[in-house]
Amino acid sequence: MDKASIIKDAISYIQGLQYEESKLEAEIRELESTPKSSLSFSKDFDRDLLVPVTSKKMKQLDSGPSRSLIEVLDLKVTFMGERTVVVNVTCNKRTDTMVKLCEVFESLNLKIITSNLNSFSGMIFNTVFIEAEEEEQEVVRLKIETGIGAYNETQSPTLSIDSLY
Repeated sequence: MDKASIIKDAISYIQGLQYEESKLEAEIRELESTPKSSLSFSKDFDRDLLVPVTSKKMKQLDSGPSRSLIEVLDLKVTFMGERTVVVNVTCNKRTDTMVKLCEVFESLNLKIITSNLNSFSGMIFNTVFIEAEEEEQEVVRLKIETGIGAYNETQSPTLSIDSLY
C-alpha cells in the first residue's frame, strides 16, 4: 500500500469512529433524559447506584480530560543492539492518554525510530524504538520518567470533591 491509501484508510476509520462516538453520545443523552423510574433493571442491578448528572458536574466532566494524568503501570527500557533501545510503557487507558504519551515522547527530543501504540482491556501498550547506545539506556529511562512526571504535575487537578456539588 502506498502512503496515500494508508492515509485514506486511516481517515475513513477515524470518521467511522467519530460516527460511532456521536451515536453513543446521543444514546447517553437519551438515557440521561429518561426518568429513573421508567428504566428497567435486572434483579442484580442496584438502582440506587444511578446518580443524576447536574450541569455543574457535566461541565466538570467535560473539562476532565485535559486534567487526566498518565498512570504508568510498567516501564521497561531494553538495549537491543546496533544503537537501538526499546521502550515499553504500559498505562491505564484514560481519555487522551495515547495523545498525551505521544506529546511526552515528542517533547523529549529522542531519536525515535518507530513507535507502536496498542489498546487492550483498559490498558495502553506503547512500544518505542529509539536510537541510542547501551550506555544511554538509563538516561533514556530517566528522561521518560521525568517527562511523564512533569506532564502529570502540570495536569494535576487541585479541586476538592466538594467543588463538584
